[in-house]
Amino acid sequence: MAKRKFRQSVKCPQEILKLLDIGLNPGTLTKFASSPPPLPGTCAREGHERKEVKYRTIDDITEEYLRDHPDEIDDYITELFERYAQDGDTATLFSSLRVISRVKGVTHTAETSGMTRKGVQKALSEDGHPKFESVNAILHALGYRLVPQKL
Repeated sequence: MAKRKFRQSVKCPQEILKLLDIGLNPGTLTKFASSPPPLPGTCAREGHERKEVKYRTIDDITEEYLRDHPDEIDDYITELFERYAQDGDTATLFSSLRVISRVKGVTHTAETSGMTRKGVQKALSEDGHPKFESVNAILHALGYRLVPQKL
């Protein structure tokens, strides 16, 4: 089943049923089916406006936390690489490095690494397949280095 992203808060039962695409028994649907569809921007209940809510991703929350607690970035990177050593999940590694890059400044990271801003963003993107040299340059720009450690 594909992940669904909801960009706004859904308050109307009709909208919830459409978005979640769930099968409820017909008796539940009759009370909604008998009323006319709501006007755009309004709730199924008469006169109620729909409130738009922006949802935050885990990356957004992590970025905000690290901005407020920059002294914890070192521990975060240590834990990040320990987990990467266990599961080998490069997508999580790059996602976390992307967050740290945003906290420290993508432009600063790009200038220090000798890459373009777009190059840093592409290297750390979900679809990026960066070279080892690029990852190493980004880590150096962030103030870290890869060090071999015996297992």
